[in-house]
Amino acid sequence: PYEFIHASATDTTLPENFADVLVNAYSIFYLGQDEERNEVESAVVESNRILKDGGRLMLALPCSLDDKIIGRFGSNLEEYGFKEATYLSPKQTKNNGMKNGVHILSYQKVDDVSEPLGHDLSFYLNREVFVG
Repeated sequence: PYEFIHASATDTTLPENFADVLVNAYSIFYLGQDEERNEVESAVVESNRILKDGGRLMLALPCSLDDKIIGRFGSNLEEYGFKEATYLSPKQTKNNGMKNGVHILSYQKVDDVSEPLGHDLSFYLNREVFVG
């Protein structure tokens, strides 16, 4: 059995060691992570807090992210108690109903990390962003 819970990614109010699986589809991409904001890092620390040991953090991210950004994020995520379990590229996830696929990432919780570490978890820092 499973239960969907609607909550803030940075403060779920759920108890520690509560979940076997957390799914974050796109919302982590839109959180701020730069010199002034640490929302992505807060969401990662919160995910670690509420996941059971061996639990899975599942992320879906836009195809527009390049491999370098995905690699940096995953490498830095190791410092937050997660190891990569599965990675599917946009080419692997594309189907006939989609123009482009998405990045699907699965990480397993291997260690408790409860404090921010200040590592770069941004998805669009130093990228040109067009709003219009």
